[in-house]
Amino acid sequence: NVEITAKYLEEVTVTFNANGHGTAPAIQKIGKGKTASYPGNLSASGWIFDGWFTTSSGTTPFDFSSAINANTTVYAKWTPEVTYTVTDGEYSRWWKGGYYGVSITVKRSPNDSKCFDHFKGVAIDDSKLSSSAYTAKSGSTVVYLKPETLQNLHRGYHDVTILFDDGSAEATLRIYSGAPKTGDSNDNIGNWLALLLLSGFAFGSVVAVTMKKKPRRSGRR
Repeated sequence: NVEITAKYLEEVTVTFNANGHGTAPAIQKIGKGKTASYPGNLSASGWIFDGWFTTSSGTTPFDFSSAINANTTVYAKWTPEVTYTVTDGEYSRWWKGGYYGVSITVKRSPNDSKCFDHFKGVAIDDSKLSSSAYTAKSGSTVVYLKPETLQNLHRGYHDVTILFDDGSAEATLRIYSGAPKTGDSNDNIGNWLALLLLSGFAFGSVVAVTMKKKPRRSGRR
């Protein structure tokens, strides 16, 4: 006689926790001591998927090549997607000969307070500018393109890119020749008003000197 003994492989459950974003993959039931199959990457708007981890805090990556001997939960890890937005100066205009430059403000999301910490420079039409061509300061990130920089640009449209170590922001700049026409909504019209006022002051001073009469001498001839 032959005795046959049935042996059943004990199952364990592997559960995938999406950790608040995207859609969790299906539960896997595997034999004890076996490995789980990689369930694929997740996606969620505004978030970057960083992989599967052993805890919800995302400290240690989960090893899919290791044997699993007990029910296990694997957690997705996410990083907020960083975006940079121009909040002032997205569409700027400048007339050649202007006294002032152009200011562009960029906001970071999330952690706008750290925006300037990630700043790396400025490019116009895909050519990175020398740091002497502009100034930059915090709050969010404020870039000021110097007038001498703008003066060297040809008339027409230009793409301005504010560069960061984890992204960028785009603005459009249009350069005009000559003074703005009456009624133009000029971003730099103050430049020309200042020049006109200075010119008018200088002209008035010349006229005043010219028109001043020489005092007559007193006494008899």
